[in-house]
Amino acid sequence: KIRAAIASASAVLEDRATSVAKRVHLGEGWSARIVSCRIAAEKHVVRSNVDAMLAMWEAEVQVLAETGRDCFFLQDALVHLVRFGERYNIEVDRAALDRAKQFAIELLWIG
Repeated sequence: KIRAAIASASAVLEDRATSVAKRVHLGEGWSARIVSCRIAAEKHVVRSNVDAMLAMWEAEVQVLAETGRDCFFLQDALVHLVRFGERYNIEVDRAALDRAKQFAIELLWIG
C-alpha cells in the first residue's frame, strides 16, 4: 500500500514540478534536484515504515523468547517477521532481515 501511495504522490509531484519549471523557466538542474529530493523522501518514508514494523516485531518476538525458547526459536522469529511484513504490506528487505536476525540471536544469548 505504501509503495502505491508513494507512486501516486510521485506522479502528481512530477506533473506539478514540470508545470512550474516550464512556467517560471527553471532549468534541468532544478528538475534534477526535485527528483533527487523526492527519491530521498520516498526512501525515508519506506525506511521509517520498516523501522516501525521492526520495533513492533521486536516487542512480540521478545515475548515469544520469554515464554519458551526451543531449538526452532530463530526460525520461528524470522517466519514471524515475514508474517509481520505481509500483515503491514511492507517489504522485508535484506537490511531488515539482517537486523531482525541479529536481534533474535542476541535474545538467544541473553537467555
